[in-house]
Amino acid sequence: MNKLFKIQLTLGILLIAVLTGIPLLFPLDGEPSGNLSAAIGRFHIILIHFPIALVFLIPALEFLGLIPRWNGFRMAAPPLLLLAILSASMASILGWSLARGEGVSGSLVNNHMWAGILTTDLLVIAILLRSFNAQKRSLAIGAGYFLVLLASLYTLTTGSHHGASLVHGKDYLYARLPENIQELLGVAEAEAAPITFESNVFTDVIQPIFQENCIN
Repeated sequence: MNKLFKIQLTLGILLIAVLTGIPLLFPLDGEPSGNLSAAIGRFHIILIHFPIALVFLIPALEFLGLIPRWNGFRMAAPPLLLLAILSASMASILGWSLARGEGVSGSLVNNHMWAGILTTDLLVIAILLRSFNAQKRSLAIGAGYFLVLLASLYTLTTGSHHGASLVHGKDYLYARLPENIQELLGVAEAEAAPITFESNVFTDVIQPIFQENCIN
């Protein structure tokens, strides 16, 4: 293990500790923490799409680079991976700042936040594995690198779904799918019971509105 990799490893561990530690030390408690935090955090919406594009692009470049004639594509992966880590880290911190500032809490926003942090952590692990594999040339380490990249795609997709649900509603990604596909995925909504003179107005009419639009 050379000196450069030791520095990379130290910085990677430190970054993971910071990203994971901030929400644990200052959790989303539903209490607004101030306008400045909210104002800064609103740049999360602008920044978040940049690392998303990179996380999808990097595995594509790596897999294309496995073809001998397109091997040069792999050379672009390390700088893009570093750029993805930096932008995803900033997006995660800004997202936490936004939620803290505006007093947003609940399972949906927490799931969105932790999926983003986990994606960033996986990207850090990926770049460390890639750097280490450049020295060792190990098939196992190389395979581990690709698996971590694929895992980051999964956590990114999950976090994006939670983010879209926060903005557009929980069924945003699948609401327009055909009913048989929704049933196959287990996301089809049960038909609402018809309202009759015997219906309980709060339980059958008002409470579902609160549940759908306000609880999270």
